[in-house]
Formats: sequence, C-alpha cells, structure tokens
Amino acid sequence: MTRIFILLAATLLLHGVGAHAEVVSVKDWKKYKSWAKAFYPERDVALAVAPNGSNCSDAGRGQAQAKANALRCCKTSQHNPSNANCKIVAVNFKSTNRSSSTASTSGSNSVWCVGANIVFETMTTVPWMFFLDETYCRNKHGKGFSTKSQAEAEHQRLKKQTTTASTSSKVWCATKGEVWSTNASCGSGVRVFSNKAKAQAEHKRLKEIATASSIQAPQQTTAQTGSAEIVFWQSIKGSDDPDMYREYLRQFPSGVYAGLAKIKINKLSNTAVAKASIPNLEYGNYHALVIGNNDYRHLGDLETAINDANAIGRVLKDDYGFAVKVLINATRADILDTFSQYRRKVSAKDNLLIYFAGHGHLDRDMDEGYWLPIDAVEDSFTNWISNSSIISSVRGMQAKHVMVVADSCFSGTLVRAVKITPRTPGSLQKFVNLKARTALTSGGIEPVTDVGGGQHSVFARAFLSLLEQNPAVMNGQELFVALRRQVQLNADQIPEYGDIRKAGHDGGDFLFVRQ
Repeated sequence: MTRIFILLAATLLLHGVGAHAEVVSVKDWKKYKSWAKAFYPERDVALAVAPNGSNCSDAGRGQAQAKANALRCCKTSQHNPSNANCKIVAVNFKSTNRSSSTASTSGSNSVWCVGANIVFETMTTVPWMFFLDETYCRNKHGKGFSTKSQAEAEHQRLKKQTTTASTSSKVWCATKGEVWSTNASCGSGVRVFSNKAKAQAEHKRLKEIATASSIQAPQQTTAQTGSAEIVFWQSIKGSDDPDMYREYLRQFPSGVYAGLAKIKINKLSNTAVAKASIPNLEYGNYHALVIGNNDYRHLGDLETAINDANAIGRVLKDDYGFAVKVLINATRADILDTFSQYRRKVSAKDNLLIYFAGHGHLDRDMDEGYWLPIDAVEDSFTNWISNSSIISSVRGMQAKHVMVVADSCFSGTLVRAVKITPRTPGSLQKFVNLKARTALTSGGIEPVTDVGGGQHSVFARAFLSLLEQNPAVMNGQELFVALRRQVQLNADQIPEYGDIRKAGHDGGDFLFVRQ
C-alpha cells in the first residue's frame, strides 16, 4: 500500500509538469529519473506525454510492459480529456550496475527505508518528494539504513517473518476420503495436522482401515452361515442381471449379503433405465482439463479450489468416461503448455471440458478479465492469463464441443448473453452435430465466494451434485438452469452461461452423457 500511495502521488504531480508539444523540460526529466530510480530500481519505468502536454509515468517488468502501462495511463488520464494518443519520450532502464553496498548518494539526509513489502531510498533532494524524508521513513517503518545492502537484508528478514507467520496459520485436514488444507477449522471429528505429509499418512491409514473392515466383516460372518448360501453368492456376485440377486433374496431373505443384493438390484435397474433413455448417437470421445489453485505465491490463498478440482475430476472420469488431467497449483506456463497439448491431440470428433478454480481479476478500464495462476503478482500482468488468450486457445481447438467452466471472480466477461431455450425433440441431434464453444461461470463481473459448500465452493458443490444426479444425457443449458437456481439460493452471485465470443460457436451445446 505504501508503494501504491507514493506512485499515485508522484503520478499526480507529474501530470502537472509544464510540458508542451510532447517535449519534457530538463527539470521535469530529472524529476522523472529520480522518481523512477527511487521507487522501481528493479523495474523499467516509462514516461508518456500527450499532445496537450499532460504526462504519466508507470512501471513494468520489462521495457515493453512499462511502455504499455505508461501509454494507457496517459491516454486515460483526466488531464487528457480527449483521450488522445500519447507518445513515449523516455524509458528508465534497470540500474544493474549499481552496487548494492554503495551508500546513498542522494545527499546527507538520504537514507534507505525498508518494510515487509518495499525498499526505497528517501529523496529529500527532490522538492516534490518532500514527504519521503528520513522522519517519514523512521515514523512509518521504524528504522532507516545508510546503505542499500543493509536495507535489503532487513527487507528479506521481514519478508521471511511474514511468510512464516502466514504459513503457520494453515493446517492440513485428513479423512479416509480426502486431504485438504485450510486456514480455518477442519470440522468436527476431523484430525488436524501441521503439514501435508502427516495428513496424507493419516489419510492412507484411515483408508486402509476402512478397506480392511469391509473385507473382514463378510469373511467373519460367512464362517457362521451355510455353505449353500456362500456358494450361491459367489456364483452371482459379479453378475449384471438383477434377477439373479432377486433369486438370492427369495432363497435367503435374511442372508449375510441381503443388503448388498438390494443395492445391486437398485443400481442395475437404474442403470438399465438410464441406458435405455440415452439415444444412440455419435457423441465422440471426452477429455477434461481440471485446474485447482489454492496456494498462491504472492496473493492470498484459497481454501477449496484443490478439493473442487479433485472431486470434479473423479466424477467426470468415473461417471462420464472422461480422460481427465488435473493440474494442482498450476503456473501460467503449466496452463498454457497444457492448452497447447490439447490442441495437438484432440480431434474434430472429440469433446473438451476446461475447468478452472482459482483467483480472477477484472481490468475495468480495458474491459478484460484474467485467470490468475499461482505465480501471478498483484501489480503485474506478466503471469496473468487474459480472457482473450483463453478465447484464442479455444478457437484453435479442433474439438467438436469445448466448454470452459470458470469458478473465479469476474469470470462473466468470458461470455455474452444468449437466449436459454428448452430442449425440443430434435435438438439433441442438433447439439451433437454442430460445433459448440460455450462458457459456464460462477458469477458475472463481481467477486464470488470460495466457500459455502462444505469442503467445496457453492458453485462447485452445485456442479458436482447435478453431475451426480444426471441419469442420462444433460446439455449445458439444462445444467446451467438448474445450477443457477442452487447457487442463487446459497450465495450472492449469479452464474452465467453463453457462447464464447469470437471462438467459432456454431449453435451446438456441450453434452454430458452418463456411462
């Protein structure tokens, strides 16, 4: 926040510089150079000037990004009411040749100031930076240093201290079903661990106990039953004919396996009904890329994204026959490399579902939404993934149907509104044959909740329950209508669904076909 405040103050002052005809005076140039060196020694800083003389400077990780940021700032400035295009007049490159151990040369009153998130040199020799004197440094941060190396050492110590404190608040939870991390309580009856390895060991132990119990109980009981029942059960236990289990119940109504026989009958009967209601069409092969990001390097952690990704991956694989790839705590490179892999391997007859659970961001000035991988930095676009990049990747896919599901803040910018129409008798055949490029988002252009569904987000819990309940074929529109109702009842967010803009949508729809 300190750097943001300083940046805003300096920018406002630079806007007042008396430049004309895209020329900056020597005096203004010195102010710009001093500001760039003081607050962004590790970055490039660019200065852009508008035809009316107003100007703006901004930083970036690289010369190109610094220029782009400065041009955008200058063009949209209130001092440039006509939004005229600006011109870059200066770029201050990184000062790599400065010795970190060299004492400050700004003057006898200049010191290096340090906090957990910032290191800067006070600039009392620059008149318009009067507020960054030694008194400010000591009052705000408690201590000033005579050399940059001393300040950076203190900065690293404070940063490590902050990281350790935030890490220590996280705990790991373990049950026989799953392992997850949280900054809150694990819940009643769930064991808590200080690290992931211990939690995974407990998860494995509980799972082995449950498996052993399920095997031992029938063995212990069957020793007390007649051999006729055992022989009969062994002969039918792998059968897919419900009549065989009905015959077992007729002969042994109170038998050891009576409960299992009833479950088998119910499951086989439901499966038969579902299969009978699934039209015999060329649905194609199904692929899914599921991304869950909890542990961010530079942003606040999330609680349920990894649980969501693992659970959704299991349902898609076990109940719908998807070939699933799950990415946990994925970087920008991980995500874009995987997009490229699917472009090469998915054919024109196939279907691809992309699910993202993680942080999102909206740049309202540019009307652009972003997915934030775990290596994203709050004030830098470098590792963000824009909606335009996602759309380009989807446009390049050969798949017949592509559906992007985004459970992140501000994800609604991926879609444009489409009319939701009920299914007609011939629409399933239409959906199968026509290309589809659709997106289902957990909200519009507003923040969405990461919790509210137990160990899942509200959106993910609704998505999972609808997939689990679907007995036959469900299209994307039907999924959306039911999901929106569930989410709105439990959270202040409104899911959206529609075709992805400029991605090749041709009137089809994604189909979830129960196996």
